[in-house]
Amino acid sequence: MLRHSTDFGVTWQGEQIITTIPTGTFPRVTVNKNNIGIVWQDERFIQESEQYRIHLKVSTDKGTSWSLEYDITEVSNNNNIGPDIAINNNYIHVAWTDTVLGDQPEIYYRRGRIMLTEVMDTPTTPKEFKFYTNFPNPFNNITTFKFALEIQSHVVLEVYDMLGKNIEKVLDEQLSPGEYAVPWNSNNLSSGIYVAALKKGNQVLYQKVVSMK
Repeated sequence: MLRHSTDFGVTWQGEQIITTIPTGTFPRVTVNKNNIGIVWQDERFIQESEQYRIHLKVSTDKGTSWSLEYDITEVSNNNNIGPDIAINNNYIHVAWTDTVLGDQPEIYYRRGRIMLTEVMDTPTTPKEFKFYTNFPNPFNNITTFKFALEIQSHVVLEVYDMLGKNIEKVLDEQLSPGEYAVPWNSNNLSSGIYVAALKKGNQVLYQKVVSMK
């Protein structure tokens, strides 16, 4: 559960249920301006076994709306405990301990951009992996990438210049089947033609991106 106050604790907003499955423990919260990050340990049934995982949710509007629930654990020995979280500028940082390599605990860390990945309302599950043309295109500062995912997958969305240099990793998440819209703010990007690459496993789809400043 989450409750928040905007007047230094004099009054409180109603309770919000953050987790989708009621098995979350060790919650940690961080706040930076309008951004709120919540991380916790959860027990899920994955690949025919129960596993403890580290999960994350982010809000960019003081808790009015929330991102998808992200599983940020790539490798686990079911001993991951004590997750902690921090927000700095447009990045969120998460650290936790686990015993993947042996009996002694190791410290694991992940960093990602703060964004709300919108799940589009679709009547049926997509039948194939698709990457739609971003809109608007050409664009000035902000454009939105849209794609369809037919199975649960780890998805990476990156932007490259025409020489193959990686400009930015826009998305790096484990996602459920569905259609998604990912806004991207390219304030520091100069005018020109770029390539957006959407990766799922060994599949890569491309779109031409045109920035006009």
